[in-house]
Amino acid sequence: MWLVQKIHPHTIVDVGFDQALSILTFAYKNRGDVFGIDWFEEGEYAAKSFVLDSAFHNISEALRFEYARNIHLIIGPFYDVSQKWKRKIDILHIDKAYTYASVKKRYADWQRYLKAGGVVLLHGVLEYSAGPGRFFQEQQIPKLSLPGGYGLGVLSDNGALIEEIRANWA
Repeated sequence: MWLVQKIHPHTIVDVGFDQALSILTFAYKNRGDVFGIDWFEEGEYAAKSFVLDSAFHNISEALRFEYARNIHLIIGPFYDVSQKWKRKIDILHIDKAYTYASVKKRYADWQRYLKAGGVVLLHGVLEYSAGPGRFFQEQQIPKLSLPGGYGLGVLSDNGALIEEIRANWA
């Protein structure tokens, strides 16, 4: 929420939204449009159905209580959706990509839409060191890693913003 309040994004994209908890955090106070994209391509049918049902329930409750009205869900293959995408992105959250190949592919497909000074958040950089952690370490732009929730990698070509984030989470 701090990051959304700080940069006042117009467009936030959450690639791999799972139960939509990150989407709800991004959408708080209806700042900009928040797009959740997921394909639920991994796992068994019952597990996928539970997660999708949880996401819809969480978002429905947010709408009912007017917590957030700026959420847009897109269900489809990540690559296909990225090829049709038309908007510049202020915050890109890559979640549920726990192998090196999957996080690298999602980043490659989506980073071209990132605005100058935009922020990429990578989930799992501490817990999955051979996947998102390795990819995060290879990036040659300003970055920092935040603890908690398997580790959150934060990347931006705006070094001053990275330092401000670091100071606020110290």
